[in-house]
Amino acid sequence: MENTINIAKYPKEAVKILLDLEQPSILAFSSKELLKSFINILNSVSNDKLKIDGFVSEVMLFGVGFRFTPFSESTLMLSLGYSHEIFLLLGDNLRFKILKQYLAIFGHNRVLTTQTTAKIRSLRVPDIYKGKGVRYLNEVVAQKKGKQKQQK
Repeated sequence: MENTINIAKYPKEAVKILLDLEQPSILAFSSKELLKSFINILNSVSNDKLKIDGFVSEVMLFGVGFRFTPFSESTLMLSLGYSHEIFLLLGDNLRFKILKQYLAIFGHNRVLTTQTTAKIRSLRVPDIYKGKGVRYLNEVVAQKKGKQKQQK
C-alpha cells in the first residue's frame, strides 16, 4: 500500500516526512508553486539518501493522462498519450526520481543525462496550441492562438 501525503503549505516539513518514510509514497501538492519549492528544497538537501554526485536534468509533463512510471531500477515506463507505453532503458550510469508529473535524471556524465532528457522530450514535444507535452523544468512554451470564428 502506498501512503498519500497532502502538502498544503510547508514543503520543508514534507521533505523531512519523505526522508523518514521507508516505503514509497504519493505526495499531493495544492499548487505548482509548492511543487517547485519542494523540488528546490529536495535538491538542496544534503542527506545521504538524496546526495547527488554529478549532474541532474529535469523534465515535467503537462497534459491529462501523461505519466512517468518506474518499471524497474533502470527502466522507465512513459505513458504519453499514444496507443502504447514507451519503455526507456536508462542503464547503470543513470538514476531517476519521479514525483507525479516531474522526472529528475541523475548521472555522472553531463552529456548522457542531458541527451536522455532530450530524448524523453522528443517523444512528446510541447504542443504550440495547447501546451501539452514534455517540457524541461523551467521551459516556457509560447502558445499560438487558434482559428478565429468569422462573424456574419
